[in-house]
Amino acid sequence: MESDPSSETEENYNNLIESDFSYVNIDKLNSSKNSRENVTISLGTPTVNNGSLRNFVTYPISGSDSTGNIQTSRRYKDFKALRDILSRQWPGCYMPQIPPKQMTGNLGKDFIDKRKVLLEAFLMKIAKIPYIYHSEIVQQFVRGPQEFHKCVGHYGRLPFQKLAPLYKEVFSEFTSFVSNSESHKEMEDAQKHFSGCLAQLQVFEGWCKYTTDYFEYYQKEVQNLFIDLKSVNQVYAEEKNINLETRNLTTNPYSVLLGWVRTEILDLEGLNEAIQGRFMLEAIKLKIADRIDEERENLIKIQSGKKNFVQILLQKNKEQYIEKTSREITNLEEELKCVEKIVNIVTGTLLNGVIPKFKEGKQHMYEIVLKTFTSSSIKELEFLIAQNKQIERDILN
Repeated sequence: MESDPSSETEENYNNLIESDFSYVNIDKLNSSKNSRENVTISLGTPTVNNGSLRNFVTYPISGSDSTGNIQTSRRYKDFKALRDILSRQWPGCYMPQIPPKQMTGNLGKDFIDKRKVLLEAFLMKIAKIPYIYHSEIVQQFVRGPQEFHKCVGHYGRLPFQKLAPLYKEVFSEFTSFVSNSESHKEMEDAQKHFSGCLAQLQVFEGWCKYTTDYFEYYQKEVQNLFIDLKSVNQVYAEEKNINLETRNLTTNPYSVLLGWVRTEILDLEGLNEAIQGRFMLEAIKLKIADRIDEERENLIKIQSGKKNFVQILLQKNKEQYIEKTSREITNLEEELKCVEKIVNIVTGTLLNGVIPKFKEGKQHMYEIVLKTFTSSSIKELEFLIAQNKQIERDILN
């Protein structure tokens, strides 16, 4: 009986995806009481729905956690809204990535199935990060209203005064880390390294796509060739029973590489985003420090009797403006302390937690992928050899 190579490939690929979570499991990076909770979550068969202007795809979500069962459905725009909010609320933290938006060809079965695998991987990775999974926005996503993307407007970026204690609680192991010039250089090196890796993988993806498509074409053409050869065989081998079995389609080994590289690209984009977020926070820290210096200079001028344009415009007396400027300096200093603490924690978490675990997990994943690829390639060659040996035996008999 002829096997279904597409379903076999998908099963192999899903098994690879499920094993690729070691770098997002943060049990050792925080002491969350929920860090060992068993969360199961998966996507069912996507459905193409008729819309008023254009058709759209919904992805059924099911699973369970300590709260109870999960049963809902989401569109791609819902996944994107969730990812955007999480990225804003957790600057400098690794956040699993989703596949990019595609304006055309996004209703084809092949595209939908591949997107489903990547969206499911996103949810499964989110479920492995307790402080993310148990956040209000994620719980709204898995249990909230049907049109999730329409009710997320009030989930904005958290002020640094609230973000600092939150980071201290979640990443308690790294609260004593102090960022310095050496760690800054390490972060620059990491950014350069992973950006280079991403560029290489993007080129490799093109070759994987080409080879995957070419192998599919090759398999079907060889199958057609043997079908026609059986007809020829009836004419030229009347006296010999030469067995010309039609070749079954086998698992495409190159699709394993293609699925892997697409997942790797998304994961590297997520890590690069976290590293860039760290540099963004450091830039904000420097900007706040500059503002403090400016306000202190203004305060000195006011105390010496000089009036600036703002003071004249607001018609405030000297005492009022001194009070206002002093209060502004105090607020900025408090904000600066919070941002400094966040930068320190994020730097420590990335350098001593996320990046080492990311490298370790990816190396293990790479070995699994190569074993799966070589195994599929060997099976294809073994089938070809067995088929040709059978023909040789039939001819010699």
